[in-house]
Amino acid sequence: MNKTTEYIDALLLSEREKAALPKTDIRAVHQALDAEHRTYSREDDSPQGSVKARLEHAWPDSLAKGQLIKDDEGRDQLQAMPKATRSSMFPDPWRTNPVGRFWDRLRGRDVTPRYVSRLTKEEQASEQKWRTVGTIRRYILLILTLAQTVVATWYMKTILPYQGWALINPMDMVGQDIWVSFMQLLPYMLQTGILILFAVLFCWVSAGFWTALMGFLQLLIGRDKYSISASTVGDEPLNPEHRTALIMPICNEDVSRVFAGLRATWESVKATGNAAHFDVYILSDSYNPDICVAEQKAWMELIAEV
Repeated sequence: MNKTTEYIDALLLSEREKAALPKTDIRAVHQALDAEHRTYSREDDSPQGSVKARLEHAWPDSLAKGQLIKDDEGRDQLQAMPKATRSSMFPDPWRTNPVGRFWDRLRGRDVTPRYVSRLTKEEQASEQKWRTVGTIRRYILLILTLAQTVVATWYMKTILPYQGWALINPMDMVGQDIWVSFMQLLPYMLQTGILILFAVLFCWVSAGFWTALMGFLQLLIGRDKYSISASTVGDEPLNPEHRTALIMPICNEDVSRVFAGLRATWESVKATGNAAHFDVYILSDSYNPDICVAEQKAWMELIAEV
């Protein structure tokens, strides 16, 4: 038995179709399977013509949705991935300066993030709602922090030695030596510096205190619909336009083991009832030709089975 006969026997064809193929030349076999009867200048390129026929006979169900396409040179190939639709990856600037945002509004500049324009009306309303709640909470934190700092600074001032301006007379300082005036003002300047440093440090401590207290109250309440937590997720239906990619990177690995794990992962996703929101991608960096072919074969078989 020659290699051509062995190759024909390995094809997933009926006995009648196998008998109709020439058994003397492998190139003639590929030409017979080529429905377009293309000619190639190099003998090594002849298998390109039979790709479509061999794939359609091996996995007819997997190719029912137009997964067999032509490349730029008119050769048949599998569509291994959807058409790339690139979008801008430039992030929106995070404007944390309220003064800057207020100034932009006065000048008529739009301070709305770009992604908001791509949301639906319901999503925009939800976006505006949590932003309003967040703004109110930040103002509450700011007011509590500043109020506590003002009270603490006032009490700090009462225990410092220099109270009022009884030790100096501004009218007497008009005609006296500048150095003497400076020495009279120096204690008040030092005391003012101490109060400023105390106010800054106490404001820092106060912000930490109120933040911790708010977190403690949230733990007591047990639920906050605006917090990022799995416990706050409701039973709302998922937006069909929001998709999640499951990526399996491989490189010259055991094909059967990798695809068995991928199948188990996909079956667990299907068990949740949300399989329509997920896309599976296999990123192969394999450079061994035999492994590359085995990966493509395992991929087609996985598509046919699941």
